[in-house]
Amino acid sequence: MTDVSRRLEAALGTARVTDRASLERAFDEKVNRVSIQSFKANPTPRFIIPESFVGLEMDFTLIVDDEYQFAYAVVMRHSKTHTETHTLTYWRQLNKGIPYDYNRFYGLPKDVRWCDTDKRARDDRDINYIRLALQELGHNTAERF
Repeated sequence: MTDVSRRLEAALGTARVTDRASLERAFDEKVNRVSIQSFKANPTPRFIIPESFVGLEMDFTLIVDDEYQFAYAVVMRHSKTHTETHTLTYWRQLNKGIPYDYNRFYGLPKDVRWCDTDKRARDDRDINYIRLALQELGHNTAERF
């Protein structure tokens, strides 16, 4: 079976270095050790958050980076046979109210900047690993416009 993130890169035409060691180094050097403002201004194209960080391995692949937002496709690996896929978006600025619509749809306050699609975790009051990882990295997931 082909790695989901590799299929995504092929579809986007954005082939990058995908060996595990490089992706873990990218997390350590370009995500975990950079300032929050630097990360928001220049998001890392691809990285893996190791299982040891928040209890679940997550693969982040940048799919959108423009003046209004940046977004990652997130593959959460619960086990070798159980993966979950989501999108994580950071709204840089308002775009005709679009962030409000998406945020409300996914059960978030309408004016937050970080939007993830793991609505099930919010509905079930379960752990939202994406938000947990962001918080561990020092990001304010409740940041508002």
